[in-house]
Amino acid sequence: MSAVKYLISGILIGISNIIPGISGGTIAVLLGVYDRLIIAIVDVIKWRNIQSSLTLLIPISFGVMLGIKGFASFILVLIDGFYVPVQLFFVGLILGSIPALINSFKIVSFRLSEVFILLSGIFMLMIIDHLTVSEVGIASPQFWMYFGTGLVAAASMIVPGLSGSLIMMILGMYESVLVAINLLQWQPIMLISVGALMGGIGSVFGIKWLLLKFSRQTHVAVLGLVIGSIPILCPPFQLIAQAWLSGAIMFLIGVLSSWTCGRFKKK
Repeated sequence: MSAVKYLISGILIGISNIIPGISGGTIAVLLGVYDRLIIAIVDVIKWRNIQSSLTLLIPISFGVMLGIKGFASFILVLIDGFYVPVQLFFVGLILGSIPALINSFKIVSFRLSEVFILLSGIFMLMIIDHLTVSEVGIASPQFWMYFGTGLVAAASMIVPGLSGSLIMMILGMYESVLVAINLLQWQPIMLISVGALMGGIGSVFGIKWLLLKFSRQTHVAVLGLVIGSIPILCPPFQLIAQAWLSGAIMFLIGVLSSWTCGRFKKK
């Protein structure tokens, strides 16, 4: 039964990576698999607890690939035709999950230092989002830029609330990376892959260390990042006004879905 649960979690994480502004890390947190996923990846890299780690990693990895491959065109069509309802559904999904997250993190009250950590997580994402003031990319990237993009983007994907595509847009490399992948330009692809591997491994080890040494503070920071993703996902008011009824319905469905899932987790 756990394999099916992990497979479905992987599919949802994969789908989330297709949606602009959504972080796979955020969805992993909402599904309650984030901590275990980080620890399992580190254990496999260190070649320990292999059986228990692969029991989690294999179905999640397969689910991620299935989610990206199987739902990419469908999700993109949905976003293109129903942008406001889709975005507000995810806003509702995240908002409705916050009480369950607080409960799973066992956060009853916040100390003053933790309030600062929480607010830092929220405002960090809002500041990063406002850095994307221009869609103009780098016309002729140097090879080291592809490596750096892979390094930073992969690291950001592991952090809840951060979207790898958003980071690539900030760096001005989003279009160049897509062109390299579509045209199968092997040198840029290899540099991106090596950078992504190094950035991903470094981030996983760093986050595991934080979870072990500063578990409560790390969970507070994760909560802040999850909350901070809400204003990023929220469509502009002008667009909401044009589709307020369908948007409101999907927002409520998102809130009720995550709230209901949270109730089942407690039982």
